[in-house]
Amino acid sequence: MNSPKSTKTQRIEDEASIVSARDKWRGADINARRLHMASSQFFVRHPQCSAAISEIRLIAEKCKLEKKGRGLLTMAGSGAGKTYLANYIQDTMPRDDEGDVSKVPTVYFKIPSAPTQRGLATALLTALGDPRPKGSAAEMSKRAEILMSKVGTEIIFIDDIQDIPEKRGVKGVVQLGNWIRDLIDGSKCLVVMLGTFAAIDVVRGNDQLNRRAMKHQRIEYFSMTGTDNISRTKRFLDNLDKALPLAEHSKLVDSDIALRFIYATNGVTSLMLDVAKEAVDIAVSNEREHLILQDLAKAFERLFGEHHRDTNPFSVQLPRALTREDELFHHWYDTSNPAKEPEPKPQLQPKQKTPAMEETKAVQKLAKKTSKKTPEPAPGNAPQQELVDKVTGAEVEIALA
Repeated sequence: MNSPKSTKTQRIEDEASIVSARDKWRGADINARRLHMASSQFFVRHPQCSAAISEIRLIAEKCKLEKKGRGLLTMAGSGAGKTYLANYIQDTMPRDDEGDVSKVPTVYFKIPSAPTQRGLATALLTALGDPRPKGSAAEMSKRAEILMSKVGTEIIFIDDIQDIPEKRGVKGVVQLGNWIRDLIDGSKCLVVMLGTFAAIDVVRGNDQLNRRAMKHQRIEYFSMTGTDNISRTKRFLDNLDKALPLAEHSKLVDSDIALRFIYATNGVTSLMLDVAKEAVDIAVSNEREHLILQDLAKAFERLFGEHHRDTNPFSVQLPRALTREDELFHHWYDTSNPAKEPEPKPQLQPKQKTPAMEETKAVQKLAKKTSKKTPEPAPGNAPQQELVDKVTGAEVEIALA
């Protein structure tokens, strides 16, 4: 167990290391900074994403030792980081074509636009490097299994799993679920299914696939409500601050800045990264080595348009969520976030006929009818008018009876 002194010493050494890494960016060319932020080296530690990566590696190692395939469903909202983590794992386990036989430890492909068993097999072979995949679904699947065994594949990523139910009926979902089930068994690898929260329907819609992929991971959007969420958001922003190619600290972890970040991006990881990267460009063009609110405000308007200036969370005095009608995140919803289902569109309801409406209609009808056959009363002929009124009233009562 570390003593308080050794812990403090380690913290000082870590901070010194960060300062040293930062200082190399002082006076650096903007293009060098842009290239850095666009490369795989620019990876911001994401609390839930990091936990998911560790879990994927652990399960993949078990599959390798036991020579038994497993399935894992990783769900996240659009832009929350599921593809981000797949790319990171691929970068840390790169393909190696140096030897007689290539080594392909990870394979990544998306659900085809017209998903069929043959389409999935073709996508898998293409990801493995087969230039001209041919044959039936069964033939190509078998060839892929043999090829993965030769090249040492350990993890297979299948992205956009939620697209299957949208493009196939119930029978199609079962068939493609069977194909993934067979891939797990035949490859003896970890098959990671990436998708929004609607992807759960694909796994639960196939009992045998469900038994092979009972472990589920969730990566949520960031928010500033609740102690745990605030802590998670601030940790991410602190890691983002450290990763930026700037020589000085920008204090993104400050509560006010963190809240503005959430309002400006709806807590979507990819948008938070986009705003920060754009702000770096603005700060450097103004010869600054740290970000200020004005940089973030300009970055927001560059990304989303100057017409949002009046509601820009980075510039207004009292920022708020941009969820009102015609604002950026009004009805922000896809199948990634069932907790925020869109309000149903107003349906045109047929007018309900009430007794009062029926009575008014009957009176109007009879009034029209009697006006045609009842002569105008002569001036001063009150008894005749009373008789007409009595007859008309009786007719109305009969009509409503």
